[in-house]
Amino acid sequence: MSEIEDLRKKKIELYKQQYASDFQSQLDNEAELQQQVAEIESNVKQLMSAEALERYCNVKLAHPQKALQALVVIAQMIQAGNVRTIDDTQFKSVLVHLTPEKKQTRLNIHGAI
Repeated sequence: MSEIEDLRKKKIELYKQQYASDFQSQLDNEAELQQQVAEIESNVKQLMSAEALERYCNVKLAHPQKALQALVVIAQMIQAGNVRTIDDTQFKSVLVHLTPEKKQTRLNIHGAI
C-alpha cells in the first residue's frame, strides 16, 4: 500500500505544481493585458474632448466591455490616421456602431375593440 500511496502523493504534487504554474501564467497574462489596456486608454484619453471623456467615463462605469471595445476602435482609427481628436459626436457614433440593433417586437391583439 505504501507504494500506491507514494505514487498517489507524487501525482497529486505534480498536479498541484502544474496548477500553480498555469495559474501564475494566467495572472501574468492578465497583468500584461491590463497594462496594454491602460496604455491604450491613456493615449486615447489625451485626444478626447471633455464631453467625449465624460461620456467614456460614464460608459466605462455602466458597461466596461463596451467602453473597452470603443477604446480599441478609436485607437485603431487614430493609428490609421482617420482622426486626430475625438469629440462627443464621434464617440457616440462609435458606440452606436458597437451596439447591436434591437429587434422590435410588435404586439398583435386580434379581436380587440
